[in-house]
Amino acid sequence: MAAVNWCELNALIEEWDLEGAQIQKIRGSYPGEVFLSCHRPGGKGTITLMLRCIGSLAQLLVVPKAPPSAGTLQRFPALLRARIAGSRIVKLEQLGRERILVFHLVGGKGAYKLIVRLWAQRANAFLEGEDGKVVDLLIRRRDYGEVPKMTFVHEVPEHYEDDGRRVRETGGLSLNEVLVREAFGLDDGTAAASGAASVQGAAQGAAGEGVRSQGTASRDATQGAADEQELDYERARAEVVVPPPQLKERKNKKKQGLPWRVFEYGGFTIWVGRHSKDNDALLRAAKSYDPWLHARDWAGSHVVIRTKPGKSVPLDTLLMAARLALYYSKGRSAGSGDVYYTRIKYLRRIKGAQAKVIPTQEENLYVTWDPKQHPLGKAALAADDAGSLE
Repeated sequence: MAAVNWCELNALIEEWDLEGAQIQKIRGSYPGEVFLSCHRPGGKGTITLMLRCIGSLAQLLVVPKAPPSAGTLQRFPALLRARIAGSRIVKLEQLGRERILVFHLVGGKGAYKLIVRLWAQRANAFLEGEDGKVVDLLIRRRDYGEVPKMTFVHEVPEHYEDDGRRVRETGGLSLNEVLVREAFGLDDGTAAASGAASVQGAAQGAAGEGVRSQGTASRDATQGAADEQELDYERARAEVVVPPPQLKERKNKKKQGLPWRVFEYGGFTIWVGRHSKDNDALLRAAKSYDPWLHARDWAGSHVVIRTKPGKSVPLDTLLMAARLALYYSKGRSAGSGDVYYTRIKYLRRIKGAQAKVIPTQEENLYVTWDPKQHPLGKAALAADDAGSLE
């Protein structure tokens, strides 16, 4: 796929017509990918934006649909879901003639900017808070200083010389559809069968006016082309699929001499207490730098992530531990809630009370899940108690 130039990026913004749209769903089970389902007001329907930053690949396109969930969300999509799901796009702008887009978002969690930079080899996405600091990035690049809490700065020249760049010929199709066909290798036969029906129309379950005016045979051909397009799209995605980590519970706790629950996720061990006595022993066995988590405003289990020398705990592991903390608490049935976390060394014990602590320097996570499902992904409510009580 040829790189999109700044003129074409500007044309895509007009095609998408996203200002005022609400971000309803956020997915991303594979590294370097994010899918945003955006509902546009005024009967314009819902479209799905796909962002891919993999190696030299930099794509931001509307696709027929987001792929089915293949496991736990990756770190950055999980953060986006927690911070900007339900937010509205009040403004979408391009920085000068740069291949950089800024989504201005407002929602229940505050105002944010989602900055997307479509540079080959340096493609990235940044979520910026109201304080002007980057909360997190799709790809962390320490060599370039692209890490959380950085400040995104890009100077836009006051004047540009004419660089001769123009929007490519589309042959009567939308620019977005032409780019999708290039990205996923759709052939000319598919293009001819689908006519002028755009990818946006496919995402909304509607065909173009020319297709609607034809008979049943034409509609069947169009549907077959759309199905083939989705199959080609899935095949292209499969080339860069990396299986997400899976949560596993150790079953040999007696041999280990550990009375609490022990889980494995993303190469890290997560401890979950069963009751007050377990929680107290768990706190004493943990290291000072181990992250500690607990459901906010609910009695429940203490959760500890065992740290490894020279390795930081990824956000997706932290979010999984937060789900376990909320699941093994009295807030389980709510299906969502706040979890606070800090390091063991920042806990202050309450004298004379078993497993009673006061967290300091804590931060907050908001997590959701289906209350009828176990974090392991199976129906296991009957086998589990409602969480330990302190």
